[in-house]
Amino acid sequence: MSLLTNNPYIRTMKVQVKEERWSRMDFILSFVSILFESLIYYLLFHGLWNTGGKIDPDQMVFYYVLINIVSLSFQPAQFVTWRLMDNINTGKIIHYIMRPYSYMFADYMQSLASFIRKSIVNFGILFFGAMLFFHEMICTNMVYFVLSLLLGFSILYFIQAIIGCFTIWFKDVLRFRDVFMTLLMILGGRLIPSNMLFGNLKNAIYISPIPYIYDIPVKVWMGKGNITEIGYQFLWCVILAGAYYCLYCCCVQHNIEMGT
Repeated sequence: MSLLTNNPYIRTMKVQVKEERWSRMDFILSFVSILFESLIYYLLFHGLWNTGGKIDPDQMVFYYVLINIVSLSFQPAQFVTWRLMDNINTGKIIHYIMRPYSYMFADYMQSLASFIRKSIVNFGILFFGAMLFFHEMICTNMVYFVLSLLLGFSILYFIQAIIGCFTIWFKDVLRFRDVFMTLLMILGGRLIPSNMLFGNLKNAIYISPIPYIYDIPVKVWMGKGNITEIGYQFLWCVILAGAYYCLYCCCVQHNIEMGT
C-alpha cells in the first residue's frame, strides 16, 4: 500500500485531482452554457420560421462578409481576458503595478495598436468587397464607420478586461469568456443580424452592449446605421470603462498590494 502511496505517478494523479477544484466552476458552466445555447437556438430559429420575412440575398452576403472581416480586426481584444488572468495568476501583474504608468491604459494601447494594424489590411478587403457587391461608398458613412469600429473594439476590450478581473475570485475565468463569446456569436450579428431577432429577445439584446460590438459598425458601413446608435456605443464604452477601472483599482490592485 505504501508503494502505491509513494509512487510518483500516483502522487501526480492526486495533485491533479486536487487542482481540479479550481476548475469546478468551468465544469458547471460548461453544462449551463450548453443548455442556454440550446434554448437560444430553439427560440431563434423558431421565431425566424414563424416570421419568414423577405431577405435580400445580396445584402445578406455583403453583411456576413463585412461582419467576419470586422471580427478579424477585433481579435486583439479577444486575448485580453487570458492575458490579464495569466498576469494575475503568475504574479506578473505586480511588476506592472510597480511601474510609474497605468497597466490598464498601457494594455489598451497595446491592443489598439494591433487592432489598427489589422484594420489597415482589412480596410483594403472591405473596399474590395464594396466594389464587388456594387455598394456605394459615401464619405460620411466612412467617417462614421471608423468611429463606430473603434467604439465597437473598445466595448469588446473592456468586457474582456472586466472578465479578466474576476481572476481575483475565480482562478480560471476562460469559461466566462467563452460563454460571453458564444452569446456574442449568436446574438451579436454573426449568426443572424441583430435586428432580425424577434419579440422580447430583440428588445432585450438592444439594451445590452452585445449588438454594439459587431452589428452596428457593419450597419454603419452599409448606410443603415445612425448617429444615435454610435452614441449608444460611446455610452457603453464609458459605462464599461468605468466598471473596469473600479474592478481593477478596488479589487485587483488593492488585493495584490495587500497580499491577498
